[in-house]
Amino acid sequence: MAMRCLVMCSVIMLLLDIQVRHILTQENSHQYPVDYPVFGNDYEDPRPMHTKKLGEACLNSDECKKKLCCVRRNGERSCQRRARYCGICSEYQMMGGYYNDYCPCSKKAGECHTFRNKNYGICYFSKRRS
Repeated sequence: MAMRCLVMCSVIMLLLDIQVRHILTQENSHQYPVDYPVFGNDYEDPRPMHTKKLGEACLNSDECKKKLCCVRRNGERSCQRRARYCGICSEYQMMGGYYNDYCPCSKKAGECHTFRNKNYGICYFSKRRS
């Protein structure tokens, strides 16, 4: 009985090995880069970038003008000003390209230093160590 079980297990392992080798040798089993079609020389992305103004509804920060970001407050998203120096900020962008409650710091306001266990902080410049 033990010999019969050993033979059956060996046959199953051999068949699995043959199947795996067959799959690996198929040409279509590999991933190849996909080239997107070009629709003429003047192809434009259908989504306009950076066109929404302060207070307008948005899906993500790419829709808002340069000094704004898309913030979600009370379940609604709108374009808001980026945080200024000593202003409340958010460092982490949510999946989907928006921020919860606060924008990140503007370029001239330093970095967002978040509070421990919070999703917000304050914009300020760090002292550089030499």
